[in-house]
Amino acid sequence: MCGACHDQVDIQDATWRAFPYEEPIRTLATGLKYHDRTRWAHLLGAWAATRLEAPVRAFAPDCITPMPLHWRRLLFKRGYNQSALLARVLAKRLGVPLDTRGLRRARATPPQTGLSRRARLRNVRGAFAVRDDRFMGRRVLLIDDVMTTGATTFEAARVLKRAGAAQVAVACMARTQK
Repeated sequence: MCGACHDQVDIQDATWRAFPYEEPIRTLATGLKYHDRTRWAHLLGAWAATRLEAPVRAFAPDCITPMPLHWRRLLFKRGYNQSALLARVLAKRLGVPLDTRGLRRARATPPQTGLSRRARLRNVRGAFAVRDDRFMGRRVLLIDDVMTTGATTFEAARVLKRAGAAQVAVACMARTQK
């Protein structure tokens, strides 16, 4: 466990990565995220499900929810949510219900690329909200595509916990090496 994850252990009950963020995963992840290679989501999601199956089953989530995009980025810039595509594959492969609407991006934020960890934490503060009480008392598995500092997943997990989630684990397809 890296220092950043260790500091977040009271918010994120567990954090797993399927792969280190290095080739060929880096090329596939950036293709999926920035170059409309949505067909790669099934392949990456299936590989990630194989790698994450044991810890996810041990965690026994009540639902899987993807890291949400702000509606403007979703509709006008990207056209799809890469984390939702991956979460859909994981949910189907692992037999866990998928919830794509409960956690939402309440505030648009500038991209995190190039920001320090402290700046990333400030950037996403207050960026997420929960629509209703659907996470109350539940074990939630939050899915993200690539984790760098963990600032975004930390903030989303904090919001889920404040909304009553009993436990929040984070699984990402790839994580940068520390």
